[in-house]
Amino acid sequence: MSECHVVRENMPQLLAESLDAAARERAHQHIESCAACFGEWQGMREAWDLLEQLPVVEPPPSLRERVMAAAGPRRQAPGVVPFPRRRAVR
Repeated sequence: MSECHVVRENMPQLLAESLDAAARERAHQHIESCAACFGEWQGMREAWDLLEQLPVVEPPPSLRERVMAAAGPRRQAPGVVPFPRRRAVR
C-alpha cells in the first residue's frame, strides 16, 4: 500500500483530530512533501470549513419514530453486545 493511499485514508481522522500524535505527524510530513496529497488535503479542509458554517437543523420529533418504524423491529443476534453510539468529538 502506498504512503499516499494511507494518508488519504486517514485524512478524515486527521481533520477530526482523532489520530494519535505519531500518525498525525507522519501524515502532515507526507502532505507537506506530496503535491497530490497536499491538493487533496486543501480540498478536504475547505469542505470541512464550509460544513462548519452550515446551521444546525433540528429534525421534527416524529422523524425518529417514522424512520424506526420503517426500519422494522430490531433483531439482535445471540451473543452480540450492543455498542452504544457516542457523538463524534471535534
